[in-house]
Amino acid sequence: MTTDCFHSVSDSWFHGWEFAGNPTVVPGHFLAEVAGAIARLSLDPSEGLRAIGTVDRDPLISLFAVDEQLAFQSAHLASTLRLKGSDAIYVALAQQLEIPLVTWDNELLQRAGQSLVLGLS
Repeated sequence: MTTDCFHSVSDSWFHGWEFAGNPTVVPGHFLAEVAGAIARLSLDPSEGLRAIGTVDRDPLISLFAVDEQLAFQSAHLASTLRLKGSDAIYVALAQQLEIPLVTWDNELLQRAGQSLVLGLS
């Protein structure tokens, strides 16, 4: 949403990332998070659906299924690092693919460790 305090800088960073041809990987539940957040904030379900359509059409965004291995790895991380369930899924996916996780979330930055998570600034 454009009302989010990080929207402008995140949008700029993401477009630069994609302009350079870099892929973005997200767990499958990302679609529900995006659709729900946008529909809740805009009070318009069609806005949430429009957002997931945009994600779906982006050739540089890949969705990964939360399979049994990723689910157990996420649960282990959620417990050992005291992470929110969804955050643990993102961390587990980044670990599994051996890629950094980019976030604004200070709690995630602190708990998952600087070696894995890159903070936007």
